[in-house]
Amino acid sequence: VTGVQTCALPIYLQNGNLDIAVTDKVAIDQYAFIDQDARAGLPVTYYNSPVWEHIDFNLDIQQLQDIRIRRALAYGFNRQALADTLFNGRSPVLDSWLLPDQRGAVPADQLTVYPYDPAQAAALLDEAGYPLNDDGIRVSKQGITLTFELLTTTGSPLRQEIADRFQSDMKALGVEILVTSLQPEEIFAPNGPLFLRQFELALFAWIATPDPAGLQLWSCSAVPSEINGWIGNNFAGWCTRDADYAVKLAATSLDSAEQKAQYAAQQVLFTKELPSLPLFQRLGVVITNPQVTGVMPDALAPLTWNVANWQRVPTP
Repeated sequence: VTGVQTCALPIYLQNGNLDIAVTDKVAIDQYAFIDQDARAGLPVTYYNSPVWEHIDFNLDIQQLQDIRIRRALAYGFNRQALADTLFNGRSPVLDSWLLPDQRGAVPADQLTVYPYDPAQAAALLDEAGYPLNDDGIRVSKQGITLTFELLTTTGSPLRQEIADRFQSDMKALGVEILVTSLQPEEIFAPNGPLFLRQFELALFAWIATPDPAGLQLWSCSAVPSEINGWIGNNFAGWCTRDADYAVKLAATSLDSAEQKAQYAAQQVLFTKELPSLPLFQRLGVVITNPQVTGVMPDALAPLTWNVANWQRVPTP
């Protein structure tokens, strides 16, 4: 449904002019209305959307080649508080690029995780040679400030909120974030900043599928470059022998156990080296007419995946 305010949906659903409403772009102030509708008897289902947000680090940038700085940015960003604000406490943060419902996902206790820990972040930045000066700015002995440009898209209030909160959390650490927003068609153009890898930090979303698509995202051959004609989605430029071997084997093996083992191995390396910081899945909501049954949203499939089971129950 497009062009209809969330708060107006119950009227259309209850009077029979609308059967199903689905969105993963719920404004923060609309959750109270949706919960009120649920209490009033409208069938409301929240689900984790396949769309997930993340921040890529360009590993060609000298400062970002220091793992301590990448980890500090992760520890210093209160992702869970942001997710709680955006999704009314219904969406956890992600620990890896593989979503919990995807094939090959592994539990967090097998990964390197980055809970909000500003003290740890500050210690890592000190260790990396960027102490705080008297103005609360991190500056190296050579006089280089810790400043990064965050590239993101226009037209997304949610993404703007993420950028604003990231900028605020980093400022508290003494790290300056300059936000640049471009039209999506500019950012994702073949000659745009992502494919030409002309960025420092990039905030955007991927859409997950049942097949993790590891080769396209994280193999060495997926790093856009002049050699391969600037194609591939490994925008961070992360290429290590062991991770490349693991993701190639995971994506090509016909043995499901081998796939799972190799994706697990790749995620262990990914979360340890942190070429990209996963944030969270968007929260989707489905509201149905009380007479419609059988709608079962899935995190990795279109809403209509089981449309054959949908039924309209006659009014008594």
